Amino acid sequence: MELLNPWGLLSLVSVPALIALYVLKQKHREVKVPSLFLWKKTQSLMEASTPWERLRRNLLFILQLLLLLLLCFALCRPAVTGKGTFDEIIVIIDGSASMNAVDEGEKDTRFARAVKAASQTASGLRPGKKMSVIVAADTVVPAVSHSDNPGEILRALKSLECGYAGADVENALILADSMKTAGGNMLTVLYTDSAYETDDGQSLSAVDLSKGRKNRAVISVSCGAGEDGYTVLSTVCSYGEDCEETLEFYCDGQLRDARRVSLEAEKPLAVYWKCSDSGASVATVRFTGSDILSSDDEMSVPLTKSADKKIMLVSSSGFFFEKIFAAIGRCEVYKTDPASFDALDGERYDLYLFDSFVPEKIPASGAVWFWAPDRGTEGFEVGASLKGSCLSGADSAVSGEICRYMNLSEIQLARFCELTLGDGWQTAANCGMLPAAAVRSDPSGRKEAVIAFDLHDSNLPLLKEFPVFIQNLLSYSIPEMIEGSGVYEAGEVPQIRALAYAESVSVVSPDGKETVLAPPFPVSAYRLGLPGVYKVTQILAPRAGEEAGTPVTGFISAAIPEGESRMAGGGTLSPGSGSGDGDFRGQTELWPYILAAVLLLAVLEWGVYFREY
Repeated sequence: MELLNPWGLLSLVSVPALIALYVLKQKHREVKVPSLFLWKKTQSLMEASTPWERLRRNLLFILQLLLLLLLCFALCRPAVTGKGTFDEIIVIIDGSASMNAVDEGEKDTRFARAVKAASQTASGLRPGKKMSVIVAADTVVPAVSHSDNPGEILRALKSLECGYAGADVENALILADSMKTAGGNMLTVLYTDSAYETDDGQSLSAVDLSKGRKNRAVISVSCGAGEDGYTVLSTVCSYGEDCEETLEFYCDGQLRDARRVSLEAEKPLAVYWKCSDSGASVATVRFTGSDILSSDDEMSVPLTKSADKKIMLVSSSGFFFEKIFAAIGRCEVYKTDPASFDALDGERYDLYLFDSFVPEKIPASGAVWFWAPDRGTEGFEVGASLKGSCLSGADSAVSGEICRYMNLSEIQLARFCELTLGDGWQTAANCGMLPAAAVRSDPSGRKEAVIAFDLHDSNLPLLKEFPVFIQNLLSYSIPEMIEGSGVYEAGEVPQIRALAYAESVSVVSPDGKETVLAPPFPVSAYRLGLPGVYKVTQILAPRAGEEAGTPVTGFISAAIPEGESRMAGGGTLSPGSGSGDGDFRGQTELWPYILAAVLLLAVLEWGVYFREY
């Protein structure tokens, strides 16, 4: 035990003052006696012994003296020193999804218990000692650094929230190690529910907050579209024990089916569902009841079909293009000759393909392909006609996207036109040392492509690479609003693309919070946080005669990583110093308990005084 405020000892001068009050206090009582003779003989003895006699068997005096001594002791701030003495404690709190689990017999989540333990450490921080707090979620966040202010640390801890992704504990340990000062006696404390491999030489104590791993989870959901609706495949698993559970299937929040399934521990089980409603938007598979981790008890998948692409083909012939778009499918092709194109002003298409023709006025919206252009426009220039050879890939990031799954050396050109590319254009394929195909995204996000050769001057229409090339260009130029299946892990950033004619793009999260991603364009990146369904809305510019734009909606589903449902880390923890039981307080101050005893003594003293003991 030590005294944190030695100056409090000065308050002990009040003890002699209390004794003096009792010693010097005169008490007189009138008494009628027949004679003073005997009193005069004992007067000298009474004067010597009476003051101290007053202190004997005086309960009120004893209580007041004890109360005063306890108050003086409390002013000295006595404290009991805890285990270990460190100049600084660096606390790392695992912020992964599994830390949201509420173990059996507990009221708080594992994360809340970790915060509570860290708060106890901060409350007992000794004067002159420091503490740092790091949260290891999908990113490493230093909540407070090298602080000796318990109030500041407690406020930072109170504001922490657990994530729903994984935990980057490795980088958190690296950050903690870099925060250690030379020659300082520092301890790193990791509050986690998983095992992580660390160096034996580190001054590290790990506190395991898990009390079991019995958990069932929906680990994946996917869907396929057919003529009679959707087929949904869900995969579920039980970790830690065999069990029987009830699964429910919802479409747009309406219960459509329910099944009882038997799950063997650690063995995933596939369960198929049928949704005959072709107009449904979201399917959800959910466990009934509850377990220690609720965030993996359900998972959703968007029910989406690729929309038909509306294509305007401006060509004098266009035979090859019409055939290839028909073979690819889900393309509505409208064809006109170059002389009639201006008369179509006001119509809207997803893609304009200009074959051997460049109009005077380029459409303001919609993707544009310039195939064998007869003049320059949109930041590129057309030069002389050159003798061709086979195609080859270009040294650009976009080349792999446009030319994937293609053997470019099989494509031979008889002739092609010389292209001079301006800012923003990226070469997708070369013929010799010159660009033969290039693409760009203009400032508004619209995609454009220029192809330097006529199809009739190449063997491309005769090769299997032709449909692949067209499909790659379509995927680049008219991308889906949401990339892939729309199912992501929490913490990921989905690819949300603006549709042609989009004036605004926004996202509503599962908790109802709306975030505007555009304008300005291009669409801002959006990180998924909570598990659940996110609604993406794009407002398209109004058509002629319309007062308001047309809303187009899409959906994204976020789920916690499968590894978090397993609630088991990878590797073996090798702790250094520290007990591993979570008690790392520098000291426990005793003054609150002393004040409580003072309050009880004060009540007792009042009772004694009232009864005149």
